Amino acid sequence: LGLRVAASRREARSERSLRCHATSPKFVMASRASLLLLLLSASSAATLGVASGGVARDALFTELDRLPVFVLANAGRQPLQYTRDGVDLALFYEDPRDAEAALVEAVDSYPTLGLRLQPTGLGGALRLALDGGRAVLVPGGANLAAAKALPPILASG
Repeated sequence: LGLRVAASRREARSERSLRCHATSPKFVMASRASLLLLLLSASSAATLGVASGGVARDALFTELDRLPVFVLANAGRQPLQYTRDGVDLALFYEDPRDAEAALVEAVDSYPTLGLRLQPTGLGGALRLALDGGRAVLVPGGANLAAAKALPPILASG
């Protein structure tokens, strides 16, 4: 009985430690960076025909909608559109601080639009990005640094 109680306490401590680690900002950022890399791999696989654009891809987008991204929207909750090469697109920011900075600039440039930040799901933003390039995903600085620190996936040369 004493051995079982000690093992149970060890498991409880380990579980508490895991919960604390899983909610730490560094873990959340690394997890989001990893998820974005997974997403890029999945979208590349779909482009190459490895995953036909069916259930698996839709399930991935649905799961990604649990992660928020932020877009500048007008008073009617429509994304602020920019034009690049004749294509209207919206910018979706991963980091809310970057989105807030962009909002300050946009309000100065377009004061009559009633601009605000609108949270939305990453999956929907990615669908727009993959659908004719109608959106651009702007990663946060911390995630870019985390991605740069990862070892290369493919061998060069």
